[in-house]
Amino acid sequence: MPKLRDFAVRATETYPGSVAASFGALANHESETHLARSYTHAVRLVLHDPEEGVITHGVLSLGSLGVPLATLPLTLEYQPRTHLVAPPFRSAAIRHVVAFKFKPGAPVAELINGYAGLTDSIHEMEGFEWGELRPAEANGFSHCFVTTFETSAGRDAYLAHPAHEVFASKIFSHLDEGQSVIFDFVELEA
Repeated sequence: MPKLRDFAVRATETYPGSVAASFGALANHESETHLARSYTHAVRLVLHDPEEGVITHGVLSLGSLGVPLATLPLTLEYQPRTHLVAPPFRSAAIRHVVAFKFKPGAPVAELINGYAGLTDSIHEMEGFEWGELRPAEANGFSHCFVTTFETSAGRDAYLAHPAHEVFASKIFSHLDEGQSVIFDFVELEA
């Protein structure tokens, strides 16, 4: 983990403005471990506008420790659209990161609204944001979603919730095979 911490600290020096950096190892629920592909670690950067007090930019890099950190294979860079702001937690939060590429003709706005709407019925979802990606720079993925949970038990309750199960079935029907990555990590501050 020291290499990841060093990478996250260096990244805070690279980006202008106020930057929060965190990192963590794969922590997917056993039912979703295969959806992380070969990625084993994440680095998350959040840029804040100090004058406006808002998040202006998010960068998530997923990779494996066997790959040099300067060439992480999947970087998700987006302008967060925050639906639910996560409160500060006493312990490390669980970040549930999802990257999708929708099929042509998919009702993308409806699916995004449906995903965000889960926060009304699944109270374990402590934070929710999403953003559009540049597919050419994100291995073809077009959208990124980040859900925050206070604990892994909260994440597990979300995964088992009937509203999530119905929605997951719906959204996955609008994806081509292999056009998703799901990666959870326990967020450690850099």
